[in-house]
Amino acid sequence: MIELKPCPFCGNTEVIYIPLSNCSGYVFCTDCNMATKTYWDEMTVSGVKWHEYAASAWNRRDAK
Repeated sequence: MIELKPCPFCGNTEVIYIPLSNCSGYVFCTDCNMATKTYWDEMTVSGVKWHEYAASAWNRRDAK
């Protein structure tokens, strides 16, 4: 799985993937409880997995 950046809100490095099923889940900070929305596997030919979407959303940061 893709390495997750520290939490953008509290700086915690203990950020984890939380699977809800075989095809959905989200990313969660174990300190401040912030999380991404739930992501689902893409049921198309590309077959992008939920953890790829969730990691991309979590790791995205605004340019300063």
